[in-house]
Amino acid sequence: MQTSRPEPGTPMIFQWRKWNGSPHWRHECVYLGSDSWGDWVGQPTGWASARPGRAYTVGAPSVTLVPSRGDGSGFALAGIAQPDFSLTVNRGHRKGMRIYIDLGWDIRWQGEAGFEPDGDGEGAGGGAGGGAGAGVAGGAAGAPITLAPGRDDGTALAAGSGEVLATGIDMDLDVVRVEGPRGTWVDDRDEWAEHSVRYGYPRPVMDQLEALALDLEARVRAQTAPFDDATADAWLDRLEALGLER
Repeated sequence: MQTSRPEPGTPMIFQWRKWNGSPHWRHECVYLGSDSWGDWVGQPTGWASARPGRAYTVGAPSVTLVPSRGDGSGFALAGIAQPDFSLTVNRGHRKGMRIYIDLGWDIRWQGEAGFEPDGDGEGAGGGAGGGAGAGVAGGAAGAPITLAPGRDDGTALAAGSGEVLATGIDMDLDVVRVEGPRGTWVDDRDEWAEHSVRYGYPRPVMDQLEALALDLEARVRAQTAPFDDATADAWLDRLEALGLER
């Protein structure tokens, strides 16, 4: 169980950025609560997601898990020592997308310690990224934010928004499960290859995330918790019970 979290039902923002610090998806969410796997946030139908050059409102609800770390966490006990990802589970997605896992780095909550960036802003060391159907749940409250390259101490994102924030670096690779014959696969390998050159991802980070992507793909195929239907459906029921659709 997490401490220093908002009350269930509190609106919040999930803000993603890229490795160089440039802003990425910003999702409107509501905090739902936590379990042994981590913190769950939801994006009700009609809530907004935006990034530079694109914005939309979601047509169906989703919940996103921000994993917990530590020896007693569900992922540690399940054999994932570094859960550098966010897990989004959709209900009634128009394309049948049930699971969307964003692999990332430095996923954490506002005010929590994160990585220490190097001097040129091209290094990272610590956390993960993106849900709510195809990014992560998050918001349209406030104007777009410009971040300093490679830097986020949790306060820069909050400036002017007054919102509770979860943050992370989107690391391109995704694990997707679509209901029907398409099944489960690792997505956006082309973007991963391109950005590894553009941003200069460190080799240890790449090795860790590539191995994690394959591990997660196998777990999603096997539908082991929390990648099963029952775990997320309980949180989706909670989200819909709040009646926050727009």
